[in-house]
Amino acid sequence: MNDEISKQLIKRLDLILSLRINPLSDTATDQEKIKRLDSFGLTPADIASVLNSSSDKISKQLYVIRNKKKGKK
Repeated sequence: MNDEISKQLIKRLDLILSLRINPLSDTATDQEKIKRLDSFGLTPADIASVLNSSSDKISKQLYVIRNKKKGKK
């Protein structure tokens, strides 16, 4: 169990470090921000917390983003 907690802490610290080095742009669209945070492996609830939104809205946006990727292939 300690190993799992350590992995989660490292993941969160990596996220914090990445966002400190290259912060989310104020000019970025919500979809761009969601896409970037999703790339870190955050859950919709985590992304919603960062962006002051609801997890339902984030889930819907992720659905749209992922379907756009499928349509391009």
